Amino acid sequence: LRCIDVGGTTQQNRSVKEFTEFFDRGYWGMGSRKAEVTYDLFSVAMVWINIAYPKRFSKNSNDPNQLIQIVKRHPELAKYQTIIIRALQGRFSSAVEMKQAIIQLKSHSKTTVARANPPSPKTTGPSAKKGNRTWKTVSLVGIIGSIYSYYLFVYLFL
Repeated sequence: LRCIDVGGTTQQNRSVKEFTEFFDRGYWGMGSRKAEVTYDLFSVAMVWINIAYPKRFSKNSNDPNQLIQIVKRHPELAKYQTIIIRALQGRFSSAVEMKQAIIQLKSHSKTTVARANPPSPKTTGPSAKKGNRTWKTVSLVGIIGSIYSYYLFVYLFL
C-alpha cells in the first residue's frame, strides 16, 4: 500500500499545477488540467491501467486512442473496458456513478456466468490463484480510488 501525498490538492475548476505525467489526462491529450471530478476519475482509470502494466509506457504521439487500445488488449482490463474507457473519456459525472457502474457490471457478469456454467470442481493451481488475486487487486484499487476521489470532492468543495 502506498501513501498518497495530497500536497498538490487544487480547488475545483482551477488549473492543476502538480501532477505525475502518466496519470495526467492533459499529458495523454484526453482533456484539460482543470481540477474537476472527471480529472480525478481519469486518474483512477490510469491507476487501474498501471496495475495491469506495472512498467509504465510512454505516450505515442501518433495515436490518440493509445490508452483505449491498451485497455482492450489486456484480458483483465478488457473485462472492465466500458468503465475504464468511460472514465478516460470523462463520461462519469461523479465517483458514485462510476462505483455504481462497477457494481452493476460485476453483478451482471456473475449472473451471466452462473447461467452459462454449471458448477464445476474448483481449480486450485497457481495460475487460478494469480488470476483471482489480480482481479481482486484491480477491483479494490478501482473502488478505493473512487471513494478517495469522492472524499476529496466532498471535503474540498462541499
